[in-house]
Amino acid sequence: MKYLIILAVLLSILGCQAPQKSPPRQPFMEALDSALQAERVPGCAVMVIREGAVLLEEYSGEAEVSFAQPVTERTVFSINSIAKVFAGTTVMQLADRGMIQLQDSLGAYLDSLPASWQGITLRQLLNHTSGLPDIEDVAAGGVIGGQGEAHVWELVKQQPLVGTPGTKFRYIATHYGLIQQVIEQVSGMDYLSFLDSAQFEPLGITNITFGSSFEVVPHLGPTYSLYQRDPTTGKTTKGTELQKIREAFFPSLYADAGAFATLRDLGQWVMHLQAGGFVTKESQEEMWTAQPNDEGSIQGFGGFLNGYGIGWPVMHRREHPGVLAIGGGRAALAIYPEEELCVILLTNLTGSSPHRIVEKLAPLLWQK
Repeated sequence: MKYLIILAVLLSILGCQAPQKSPPRQPFMEALDSALQAERVPGCAVMVIREGAVLLEEYSGEAEVSFAQPVTERTVFSINSIAKVFAGTTVMQLADRGMIQLQDSLGAYLDSLPASWQGITLRQLLNHTSGLPDIEDVAAGGVIGGQGEAHVWELVKQQPLVGTPGTKFRYIATHYGLIQQVIEQVSGMDYLSFLDSAQFEPLGITNITFGSSFEVVPHLGPTYSLYQRDPTTGKTTKGTELQKIREAFFPSLYADAGAFATLRDLGQWVMHLQAGGFVTKESQEEMWTAQPNDEGSIQGFGGFLNGYGIGWPVMHRREHPGVLAIGGGRAALAIYPEEELCVILLTNLTGSSPHRIVEKLAPLLWQK
């Protein structure tokens, strides 16, 4: 027995001294670090989920540059328009319960709409092909009219349609603002309360919130930008110095934008979604499938994001299809269903195009 014990100890020592293979995440992290440095990202958090388990979770850089505060698991990032994935999931939850149907017309749910709006379907809102006017004034960096919510909604209703419903993809805030109103009408609850009860509270999620960047939220890091807008000319140019940006969102547009999250809470939400915890498998597939317009063509942002599902930009392609949600040019959430893979990259630099970084580096993770 004494000799067996000595042999076991020797094997253990030899095993510890033997050269170890590089962990499978190393090439990915090295490429990611290089990409983030090239974009001059101050701080970020990244998570890789495979087959329902966290394969990688990393935090790096500074959440608050002025005070050299590091990014940690408690850092809250602005994920902005990734808000639409929560709204899309909510719609499919209501559809699974038989409370709505995507082919229903908007007028079946909401009163006091212009006649030209009433026949627009929920599906046309969800895949951004309604032909409706935009409630936002993108050039001015705010909403049309620049006044309160009630005034803005009445003002946008006075605008003419900009296209034939069901034909052209136009990514505008009006769509998910109206979807939010439909959710509230059908559920009998305000949007955030229903979202909490249907998705966040059952999982104990407390760090996915909605609001504006100037609100006081524990561990909320600022968002930075290298771009400067000349107020006199309206032109935007990329500089060399970081600037903090502030964004405000109407509560009636929270289904469209204004979301904030920690990496861990967002990762927990995604894992529950992938496991079929929110919607049926059939509804999940529909949500992640590029929705054709009424003429049968598929449209999206362009490039690898060439389609749009229910709240999710879609990578519509034969090999490695998936969905990739973007938030404010600083946050990305990609899911590759065939690979059972999810990559979440949250940064605090708007304009850093994390969706392009994720898509470029994802092939390093496809091989198990």
